[in-house]
Amino acid sequence: MMRGEKPKRKNGLFSRLAKLWGTIFFLIIVVFLAVTLYFNVLPTKYLLILTGISAFIGIITIPALLSVRFKAGRRVTAFFISLLFGAMFLVGIFYMTGTISFFSDISNIQGKHGDIAKRVDVNNESYNVFVSGLDTYGSIDTESRSDVNMVVTVNPKTKKVLLTSIPRDYRIRLVDMGNATDKMTHTGVYGIDQTVKSAEDLLNIDINYYVKVNFSTVVEFINAIDGVDVTSDENIEIGGKAGEYIQLQKGKNHLNGSQALVFARERYAYEAGDIQRNKNQQIIMKSIIEKATSSVTILFKYYNVLNTLGEYVETNMQTDEMKALIRGQLLNISKWDVSMQNLDGVGNMAPLYSTGGAYAYVMEDDENAIRNAYRKILDVMEGR
Repeated sequence: MMRGEKPKRKNGLFSRLAKLWGTIFFLIIVVFLAVTLYFNVLPTKYLLILTGISAFIGIITIPALLSVRFKAGRRVTAFFISLLFGAMFLVGIFYMTGTISFFSDISNIQGKHGDIAKRVDVNNESYNVFVSGLDTYGSIDTESRSDVNMVVTVNPKTKKVLLTSIPRDYRIRLVDMGNATDKMTHTGVYGIDQTVKSAEDLLNIDINYYVKVNFSTVVEFINAIDGVDVTSDENIEIGGKAGEYIQLQKGKNHLNGSQALVFARERYAYEAGDIQRNKNQQIIMKSIIEKATSSVTILFKYYNVLNTLGEYVETNMQTDEMKALIRGQLLNISKWDVSMQNLDGVGNMAPLYSTGGAYAYVMEDDENAIRNAYRKILDVMEGR
């Protein structure tokens, strides 16, 4: 009798523990599926597969955990299987709720002049996104000069992306200031709404959405994905005014966040000056797109990105539109074809609105360059 009591006590303890865990595991499955439905990024076929797997795991484990009629070996096996999948479901819940919170943090639909977005079906219609890179660190709420000005044209059906860079000193009109003359970089001082309107006026296009970033965004994001690879056409040392000195070798170079920022900002070391800087910014953007959309980065670096970027990014895309982008990428994981172009012009001195009429350096807009850029944007949007 005495020898038989210990196993009974152990078996009784395990039975109570299994029943408790079985109830908890059932609730975890329910919450996981509910969050997945609310998250709404999985294509229907993937959602059905995930629901089927979750139901199957529940059916083969929960009855064995809750009932003593099953053999001890079966209950122990069910216990450990449910622990494994319970941990996976909890990780999934954590990632999905984190993503929802991230989307909510970065989405700012109402600007100074209301909602300026021109919304489309991002998985079936072409659209333009304006990327404004401010020359500040820290909070994205700080308004400053727009150092990076890039139109990202996306055709989700052809999987083509065109990056169009506007030099920071390019002559533009401040639409909200009676079309006063100024240069592109100064539009950031008057807010992202003005930057978008000036770019639309310059290129004669509709800009559907914007993404506003700053120096901190570049450094933190690239560090979160373990750096990017860029190609240099020459052996050259850059930095100093743009940040730390770095030595680029001809060919491929791997850069961390701070080094990538230097690469994107440098202009004095290059004979082409601001034009080469625009090209370097496009190289960084292309590298980010290619790495960030790779399955390995999404799988292993996803949380790093969410955890670091919340306070350094702002967009007027709605949460549902960002979810739709992810859903579209999951449906079609083929590689994006990224091409690039730059606006060109000639340096000059001109009186500017932001300088109170004092003369400052500008790059005069080139009508032919603008016309060619417009045609290329239209070609991508129309799938030509």
